[in-house]
Amino acid sequence: MDRRLFLHTMTGLVASVRSGYAADETIHLGKRGIDVDYASYLSKHDIVYLSPALEGYEGFPLGNGDMGGMLWTPSGGLTLTLNKCDAWDDRPSFEPGNQTDLVSCGALNIESLPVFDWIYLEDYEARLSLFEACSRIRSKTPFGTTEIESFSSSKSKVLCCHVRDSLTQEVSRKIKLSRWPSRSLDLLITAPGTYSGDASQRLAGVTSGFDGTGVWTQIQLSQMSVAVYCEVDGFEPKMFRESTFLAGIESPAQKKAEYVTYVSIVTSEEVANPLAQARTNVQAARSKGYSSVLSEHKQEWRDFWHRSFLQVSEDYFENLWYFHFYQLNSCSRGRYAPLFSGGLWLWNKDIRQWGGRYYHWNEQGVYWPVHAANHAELAEPYYRTYFPMIEPAREAAKTALGVDGVFFSDIANRKGEQLVSSSSLSCNLTPGMQIALDFWRHYDYTRQQPFLVQQAIPFLEENIRFYLGILKRDGAGNYYVPASCAYETPGAGDERKLRNATPDIATIRAGFKAYLSGMRLLNRENDLVKSCADVLKHLAPFVTYQDPMRGEVFGRGLYPSGKVATDPVFRPDQSPVFPSGEVGLDDRGSELFDTAVRTYRPGERKEIGIWPESVVAARLGLKDAAVKELAVRADQLQIFPQGFFTDMGMRTLQFYAHNKSEGPPVRGWDARPRVGGVSAEKRPVPVKSITQPFLESAGIFATTLNEMLLQSHGGKIRVFPAVPDDWTARFTLRASGAFIVTSECVKRDIRYIQIESLVGGQCVVVNPWSSAARLQHVASGKVIAEGRLAEFQFNTQSGQTYLLEQAEKRIESVGRSTLKAMTNQVPKTFGRVILGKIRDF
Repeated sequence: MDRRLFLHTMTGLVASVRSGYAADETIHLGKRGIDVDYASYLSKHDIVYLSPALEGYEGFPLGNGDMGGMLWTPSGGLTLTLNKCDAWDDRPSFEPGNQTDLVSCGALNIESLPVFDWIYLEDYEARLSLFEACSRIRSKTPFGTTEIESFSSSKSKVLCCHVRDSLTQEVSRKIKLSRWPSRSLDLLITAPGTYSGDASQRLAGVTSGFDGTGVWTQIQLSQMSVAVYCEVDGFEPKMFRESTFLAGIESPAQKKAEYVTYVSIVTSEEVANPLAQARTNVQAARSKGYSSVLSEHKQEWRDFWHRSFLQVSEDYFENLWYFHFYQLNSCSRGRYAPLFSGGLWLWNKDIRQWGGRYYHWNEQGVYWPVHAANHAELAEPYYRTYFPMIEPAREAAKTALGVDGVFFSDIANRKGEQLVSSSSLSCNLTPGMQIALDFWRHYDYTRQQPFLVQQAIPFLEENIRFYLGILKRDGAGNYYVPASCAYETPGAGDERKLRNATPDIATIRAGFKAYLSGMRLLNRENDLVKSCADVLKHLAPFVTYQDPMRGEVFGRGLYPSGKVATDPVFRPDQSPVFPSGEVGLDDRGSELFDTAVRTYRPGERKEIGIWPESVVAARLGLKDAAVKELAVRADQLQIFPQGFFTDMGMRTLQFYAHNKSEGPPVRGWDARPRVGGVSAEKRPVPVKSITQPFLESAGIFATTLNEMLLQSHGGKIRVFPAVPDDWTARFTLRASGAFIVTSECVKRDIRYIQIESLVGGQCVVVNPWSSAARLQHVASGKVIAEGRLAEFQFNTQSGQTYLLEQAEKRIESVGRSTLKAMTNQVPKTFGRVILGKIRDF
């Protein structure tokens, strides 16, 4: 052996022995998180279709955060639905046919020969690149070859489709822009739901036309108008108007063609003349050029992905995590929060299950994972939606319950009008404070003081005033909630009169504590501060009971008779753990923690998308249960091939029944048309026509993975608190206090913890090792603390990085490498569910 090579090898061996790591071990720590080639790594999570998406619910979601739609390839050509976050048809009530709906803006169709018809296919691939947020489709048939690249640009405010084809015949290409309004749907679960009985709903408001360069559609809704404008580069266009609802552009007949379609959507809430603005957007993008628009788009998404990283042993779970953030960045950057019931991903006219209302319990689940993923910006539409609701919520508190403060029903329209006509809604007191805690979370992770002062504190104060008006004191001076119900409570009567309902007690504790923390940070004192401290000191404990199989567990509350409500419908008994965060790993060893563990119930059942049991398992450190919960959630709810979830396991069963049958479509959920509030005969609704994604199910899935890898509630950072022993995992995520945390774990061997402080302040890290650990300031190398400490508490400076590692197993001499991956080429499977589409021709 060469002498220099021998000395180099021996030096490496000595260093690795000194470090405690094997010579061939490596880590992937970079200067600011995991060292990863994002373009390479995320390509392994491309969604790959080897057969065409024939239905809209199978399509690829493309959006710029404000507008977007589903793209799919039925036999006649490409279809791209057009949706926007502020296309509201405002109505004065909550009755079907007379309620506010978020409606579609139309569709774009590109037609030539049947180049996507499966009966003619020789080759086909559709690929959704999460990293670039681009769809790329190629097909080969006896009619020729076709390639289409599509994306939605945030900066240019256009949707683009770049088509290149070479056909065997001289044919014209037709680009059709259409708007076909429809009646809207309401609730559709298993009991009969409702839809508007007016088949002509919204039809009268549509117009279409063309000018010298493009075509347009426009619809006049109740209080606003929406315009869609389209132009094409690449051939001499011939415009036509087929009907009130459709206008189009036709190319000359030719064998080969290459052209780009640009579409923009604008509403009158944005500008007085939306059609003129849509035309301006399209023409500005054309002037910039397709390549420049695409380049800007790719750079924007590169910046987005570089903010965080997650890797776990189960690749399928990891893929779903990245897909959730892809679709959320594609639909949650507009003026309003995307509705949990489909977001921008409607595909069948104006059909949207659950209508156009915000259901708080569902909506919050969409956003639970964004802060830990270092994407707090994605939650901003949520705050823009709910903060203006304060005034209508004040009115609801007075009229529904006769108290000060604000009352948020679980259901509200986009104007903040609260649905309180149902006793099951007016007796549920928790939504407002849970929303307030979402505002607090945003501050806690970002430490943006203006947000704390202008939004989080005011929102908390209004909800505290509400609860202070609800709370009563008994003879011993203890506070109690006299009558309410746990969320989603079935039945009536005493079910709506629970004393000290568990979600109320959990939410009051969490919300009042958050307010006191915020006021201490601002160095403020007032009467509300004193009242909060007094309530926390004398608030009733959680209601518990003795279960014959599990021991002492949380109940839902107390009936007027004093009997404990035990049926855990929709899991309010788990609210002390999540979302309130009142019980967690910091309580391990206490009776409260043990009660929470006994209360947890595994999810072997028809899964409900809004149940956060997987998060509860992770919060309690139940690592094997958390993984099992994720498997159940994926199996029962991830029914769409691009990665979307549905909201209920029972829908999954009906969906599979339909898609596996060769007979007529299964008609699953009955619907009763209502005209003027009067029920008519039941009419069945075809399953396929109403099938759509629900966003909260995937949000809870992503939150669970976050919580398995990193927890920071309560002000303490814990790494890998619920990771299975046989997993390898790595992450760069964000902790409360505005700390970027990076760590790697190989089969329970945690290599290091790196902390980047974004704003300074005290940091507390729980020592994950039983041996001595060493904390140092990275830039200077100065050792801050060393020893067998249970926790490392230290002050940080803004922009500085700190490293915690085992004292006898340091990483300074361990090899380092950049994470890369192979581009995905095939659909992925997990049990009976799939990401992608297999070849079926």
